[in-house]
Amino acid sequence: MFWNLAWRNLTRQKRRTLLLGSGIGLGMIMITLLSSLAQTMVYNVRVNLTESAGGHLFLTGEEVTFSGRHISIVRNPEFLKEKIKNLGVQVASFSERTSAQTVILFGSRSRALQAQGLEAEQVATLEKRLLVKSGKVGEFQLGTLILPSLIAEKLHLASAGEEVLVRTQTITGQQNVASFIVAAIADDPAALGTSSAFFRLADLNKLVSVSDGQCQTLSVSLKNPDQSETAARDLYGVLAADIPVFPPYSGSGAGLMRMMSSFQGNSLIGLGGDEVQWKGNKIRIETIGELMQPIMDIVNTLQLISSAVFVVLLVIILVGVSNTFQMVLLERVREIGTMRALGYQKSQVRTLFLSEAGLLTLTSAILGLLLGGILGVFCGSWHWDSLPLSLGIFFQQGRLGMSLSAKSAIFLVVTVTVIGLLAAWSPARKRRI
Repeated sequence: MFWNLAWRNLTRQKRRTLLLGSGIGLGMIMITLLSSLAQTMVYNVRVNLTESAGGHLFLTGEEVTFSGRHISIVRNPEFLKEKIKNLGVQVASFSERTSAQTVILFGSRSRALQAQGLEAEQVATLEKRLLVKSGKVGEFQLGTLILPSLIAEKLHLASAGEEVLVRTQTITGQQNVASFIVAAIADDPAALGTSSAFFRLADLNKLVSVSDGQCQTLSVSLKNPDQSETAARDLYGVLAADIPVFPPYSGSGAGLMRMMSSFQGNSLIGLGGDEVQWKGNKIRIETIGELMQPIMDIVNTLQLISSAVFVVLLVIILVGVSNTFQMVLLERVREIGTMRALGYQKSQVRTLFLSEAGLLTLTSAILGLLLGGILGVFCGSWHWDSLPLSLGIFFQQGRLGMSLSAKSAIFLVVTVTVIGLLAAWSPARKRRI
């Protein structure tokens, strides 16, 4: 009965109800879009970095030669794989990678850029992630490379299929030159605006004089990414008993240094605060969380802004509903008296007004959520052809793909509805109906 009366009373003042409901709905649309944007950016960053880095756990090796030169190499990745399997964590896959600074020569032009060596199993993931401008990632075979579009443009290389020369320095300091066919020209949205060429692991290992069965980074993809921190701590304890291991990074900039190193091929000797010389292959253990931290700082700022806007909109809804129902109560003094004379209890009259507020805010919140969700899906499906590479990490295949979890949607609707009820309760209590 209360809901029928509440709906009848709301429709008596259609214009006022429509204006207040529209205000609540508009606020809900804004809240939905901001919440969707923040959640989607977190998801896209995690997916892009995980795919780009090859996993959730990363092991790099360092050695000091007789001449005192620091080189980056993992001598025995199979030993490390066995240790990780023995930890008891569920491993989805392992991937071995090598990186180097190279110079690409085409005709009379040359450009320096970072090279990444990938295993054959990683080509499918690469094909899914890259924004291809020319050629096909599927043709990425031994003797070929994938070139970023910015470098191809500077080299005046118009399309895939051309032959280029690649010059690089081996891990021991010598120079090596080899010719490659450009299989594809593509951009990597997870490269944070840097330019990286992709080679098959065997090709790049040969160029930098890394033997077969060795690499520079062993990436571990876990079935449960949340286990990465625990696995890193456990693995550190296990490895430290057998081989030299770097202590974990410290400081807020550690993740950024590791991330930029992975794109630029720089050695990170000394960043862990360990300057003592060692013998043998020394291992450094890092997690996807360290890579994500600098980007997450940006996303957290967006979430803070979203929370601030959410609070402001809630205050606006609170004031709007409170003022509206203050007017409603003043207009219905006689009606309230009549209801009381007919035998309605104070609690029943108050429940009626609260039912009106609850019905109005709940309906407006749900409609605002639905419209915000539809608008978010529409905006998320846009393909940004001219997307700056520095922002590419927040997108997938040039699309944002906005979405909102069911838990967040329920929280937003419930919060707005409760605020509406509280706003109506205040004038109802003051009028002592």
